[in-house]
Amino acid sequence: PWAPSMAQHDTFRLVLRNVKRDLLELEVNNEDTVGMLKLRISEHWQVPTTFQKLVLGSAVLGDTTRLGEYAENGVLPQPVVMVISSDAVMRDLEHRNKERRMRALRALAELGPRGGDAVIDAVAPFLEHNEEDVRRAAVMGIAHSAGKGHTHAIRVVSAKLSHPDEGVRRAAVEAIAQIADKGDNDAISAVVPHLDHNENDVRRAAVRALDHVAEKSDDRVVTPMQARLENVDAAVRQQAVRVLAHT
Repeated sequence: PWAPSMAQHDTFRLVLRNVKRDLLELEVNNEDTVGMLKLRISEHWQVPTTFQKLVLGSAVLGDTTRLGEYAENGVLPQPVVMVISSDAVMRDLEHRNKERRMRALRALAELGPRGGDAVIDAVAPFLEHNEEDVRRAAVMGIAHSAGKGHTHAIRVVSAKLSHPDEGVRRAAVEAIAQIADKGDNDAISAVVPHLDHNENDVRRAAVRALDHVAEKSDDRVVTPMQARLENVDAAVRQQAVRVLAHT
C-alpha cells in the first residue's frame, strides 16, 4: 500500500487517470484534502463526488486526508486512478431512513447513463413505492440513467403498467414518457400488449403511455385497435376508440 509522507512544497502537480485512461493534470495545494480534489474532478469529468473512488497504488484515498501527505519532493510518483463506484449509494437505497434513500435516488439520477443497467434495475422497484415523492424520484433516476431509447429501461418500466396500484401505473407512464421518443419500436412493442389486459385500469395506463410514444397513423397501433372496434365487449370497444383518438 502507498504510505503517506510529508511534502516539502506548498503546491505540486497531480496526475489523474480514469478507467478509460483519460489523463487530467491539476496543480494542488498540500493542504487540500482528497474530498476537495474530488470536487475539482467532478467539474472536469462530470462524475459526482459520491461515486468517485480515488486509488494510489493499492491504497484507497480517504476524503479527509491531505494531499500533501502523498507527495514526495513536490510530485506524486504515479497517477491517482479515479474509479466510478456506486456501492455506497446502492447500499443507501436499502437504508431504513427515507431521506438517505431519497438522496441515493437523486445521486443516481445525477450519475446518469454511466451507472448502466445495474442502476436501472436497482431504482425500478422504487416506482412501486407507496409514497408519491419516492416514485417521482425513481422516475427521474431512471430517466437520467437510461436516456432516450434505452431498451432495457423501457422493458423494465413497461412491466409496471400492469401493477394493481394506480400510482405505480402513473409513475410507469411518466417514466416511459421520459425515456421513449415518438415512434420508439421498443416502447410500442412493450406497451401494446397491455391494451389486452383484463383490467380496464391497466388498459387505460397503456393508452396514456401510447399517447407519449405512438406517432400519428402508426399501423402498429392503429391496425390492432381498429380490429377491437368489433369486439363484443363494450369496454374493449371504448378503449379502442380512445387509443385511436390518441393516434
